[in-house]
Amino acid sequence: MLTLWRKFFPQGEFVVLSSNPVKTKSLYQVEAANRWRLKEIKQAISGSDLLVSGGGSLLQDVTGLKSLLYYLGVIRLAKYLKKPVFFYAQGIGPVQSITGRYLVRRVVNQVDLITVRDEESAQAL
Repeated sequence: MLTLWRKFFPQGEFVVLSSNPVKTKSLYQVEAANRWRLKEIKQAISGSDLLVSGGGSLLQDVTGLKSLLYYLGVIRLAKYLKKPVFFYAQGIGPVQSITGRYLVRRVVNQVDLITVRDEESAQAL
C-alpha cells in the first residue's frame, strides 16, 4: 500500500503505525510510530494532513472486540484532531457483536472517503 501512495504522492511524507517501528523504518524507509503508545499515535496524527486506514480486514470482531476497538479508536482520535479519514481498500466485517456493529456504524459515518476491497465489505456498510 505504501508503494502505491508514494507513486501518486512522490513528495509526500508518510508515517505508519507499527508494532516494531525500528524494523518498519529500516525495511520500508518510512517514519513509524509505535502503535501501542498513545502519545506517539497522537503526535503522528497531529502532524499529518490525513489518516489513511486500510488494507486487510481491520474492522471486524471475529478475533475479538479488542482489535476492533483499537482501530476505531485511532479513527476517532483522528476525527477529534480534526483530520480527514480515508478508508483505502478496507475490509469490513464480519462484525458479529451488537456493540461492535453499533460502534462501527457510528465511526464509519464520520469517515470522509471510503473505498472497500470487496463486495462483502460494501454490503457490511
